[in-house]
Amino acid sequence: MTVANNKSTTEEVLAFYEAYYQLSKLFNSSSNLVSVHLKPGQIVMIHNTRVLHGRTGFKATPETGTKVSRWLQSTFLEWDMVFSKLRILQKNLGLETPHLYTESNDFF
Repeated sequence: MTVANNKSTTEEVLAFYEAYYQLSKLFNSSSNLVSVHLKPGQIVMIHNTRVLHGRTGFKATPETGTKVSRWLQSTFLEWDMVFSKLRILQKNLGLETPHLYTESNDFF
């Protein structure tokens, strides 16, 4: 695709959208999805450079009422700080498990 003059041929545009469609199919394939339903008080931590993530829609039910609140909070952590704190807690609490890895790449 020609970027310098912002012009693309019809064939290039069609090829782009075909590739985009195929990539979208991979992203949404059930074999590539993990669905997690969190309960109040639970959190999920996602390594943004390793996992493509998103949220699905939801509907109010008789159990939850017509007003369903959803709270999403984002934060950014330096993995070195996370593992340092975990090692300190492990030592102070006298825990032998779980084994804490020295590099975040070991988790993924």
